[in-house]
Amino acid sequence: MIWRTLHVALALLACLAAPAMAGTVYVTTSNEEVGHAWLFGSRSGASRTCWLAVPRHVVLSFDGKSLLPLRFKTSSGAWGESGPPVAVADIAGAREAAVDEDLAFAPVLVGPQPGECLDRLGLPPFAYDAALNRRDPLFVFSLLPSSFGNFEVSVEAGMTGDGGRLRLGAVEATDSATYFKKGLSGSVAALARSSGTDPFAMILNVKDGQALALRFDRIRAAFALVEAVALAADRQQLSATTGIPFSITAFDGITRGEGPAAVFATADGCWRAAPEGGKRGVSVVVSPEDGALRGLSVVQAPGCGAAPLDVIVDQRPRGASGWSMATRCTTVVVAAEIAACRLDLRSARELRVTVVTKSETGISALRLY
Repeated sequence: MIWRTLHVALALLACLAAPAMAGTVYVTTSNEEVGHAWLFGSRSGASRTCWLAVPRHVVLSFDGKSLLPLRFKTSSGAWGESGPPVAVADIAGAREAAVDEDLAFAPVLVGPQPGECLDRLGLPPFAYDAALNRRDPLFVFSLLPSSFGNFEVSVEAGMTGDGGRLRLGAVEATDSATYFKKGLSGSVAALARSSGTDPFAMILNVKDGQALALRFDRIRAAFALVEAVALAADRQQLSATTGIPFSITAFDGITRGEGPAAVFATADGCWRAAPEGGKRGVSVVVSPEDGALRGLSVVQAPGCGAAPLDVIVDQRPRGASGWSMATRCTTVVVAAEIAACRLDLRSARELRVTVVTKSETGISALRLY
């Protein structure tokens, strides 16, 4: 009993000491449903968005036809709000990856900002069997006002299920009566380690003194598919509006007035430059935030350059020294929905965009698709 009490105390301290931008949060929805969710950070370098993993039934509307955005409260007392959740059943392959359809993911819109949430979606798959074989203790942190606290659970013998779902029971009989109630859905059974705690399984529902939980390696596999669809949608929206973000790593040209960094950040600027002696034109080297690119447009708005001028686009893997030509095209007066310079690049690349000219010219914008 003393050893078990020590385990619970250490786990509670680990939960309270964990950064507020990751971990179990208390959630409510507009239809007054309450529960828990797991706040975590995207692993994608193209996003870094904060997300919530939550049981689907917690955010399901009264009529069962839609999923509701949720409000959440961290253990430090800070409130946030999500965008519309995405059910794993609505994404190809995600339901199979999760082995359960009672799971959804919601992007955070209000609260922690991109990059502020820790990347914590559980252990690698092989670690689960090891922990189960050792019968390592698991701890659940409930944020329900009526049963706030930390308690120990165990995986019921012979109930490891299909490799994704686990049947959990409270170690102490009194904890079962105290904590296993409506609103515990979405809370997380965590594995306590010397370095802190790792999410092990998310509780989906509670019934007859037991909890059905989903392993986090399954949650992580499902999220990878959900996020891929979300990133593709974000990318399509960027392409249709402002274009894919990029950074300028170098430029070549005798500049008059502002350089390309200041000009490309505005809607009405004009980078005026002439080629240095013996060179074929003026150029910029850019590093897109998104690895996949369908194309780009070099814009010379009226009063800034004289479109069409020839454009040569070279590419290379990031960090490489040599360039290879990707395409040739021309400048345009205005950026349309379709790229003027077609590309088919599917991994991280640097681009060198050269406007061919023998004299001074102007470039008003560079847009990536």
